[in-house]
Amino acid sequence: MKTMQNLINRFNRLNPNYSAYLDPFDSRAGWYVIYVSGGPMGLSARHFFSTCAEFRDWMDGVILD
Repeated sequence: MKTMQNLINRFNRLNPNYSAYLDPFDSRAGWYVIYVSGGPMGLSARHFFSTCAEFRDWMDGVILD
């Protein structure tokens, strides 16, 4: 969970118009629930990742605008 939180902090630094956070109640090792909100419309989305590497790959390739 610590590594995933570090990646979420990195995402928040790289994308100042968006905010991501880890759901501590529904997440566990192998099943991470991350909410991303913000942007021009103020929408939010829930994403599921099975590994930190999967989230990192998504984070490096996602287009948010």
